[in-house]
Amino acid sequence: MTYAAVAWGYVSKTMKKRLQAQQNMALREAVDARGMYLTVLYDELRQVPVVIQMRERARKFLKRNKVL
Repeated sequence: MTYAAVAWGYVSKTMKKRLQAQQNMALREAVDARGMYLTVLYDELRQVPVVIQMRERARKFLKRNKVL
């Protein structure tokens, strides 16, 4: 989901919400935890939400290429 994270930085808020929803559903399905709170699920699985991953990867890319 984080492939080409720099390009994903330009998508709408709606699309970012959809990506996050996909990650949430995938994590819940992977561990069969449909009723678990998302914060607990992310903590237990040591995962970072996809929108935060995209932002951090884009920031690193832009800093490395001296755009920022």
